[in-house]
Amino acid sequence: LLVRPGASAELRSNVSLSSISLENGSYLLVSGDVLTGALTLKGGSQIYVTGTLIVRFFVKFFGGSSFLSSPGSIIRISRVIDGSEDDGDDFTFDLNGAVVLDF
Repeated sequence: LLVRPGASAELRSNVSLSSISLENGSYLLVSGDVLTGALTLKGGSQIYVTGTLIVRFFVKFFGGSSFLSSPGSIIRISRVIDGSEDDGDDFTFDLNGAVVLDF
């Protein structure tokens, strides 16, 4: 799934995707149960999880991106790659649900 710059998308149902990529300034709402191999968030992009998100291989963040979740959400991540070193900006985690990090 590719969310283009400035675009918004929502995943409401149970879905399995090989990868999810959010381009600059894009937004993704995950309100269903989503399984993906890889998740990439580029500058200024934002993901908000109210459902379940399982990332099997890695999450890669670039500067200015945000990863947010609501109470009651479930997130499982196996690896985080910090791409913000390349551009000098920080990324934001604000997780309020259950989080499992399988590092």
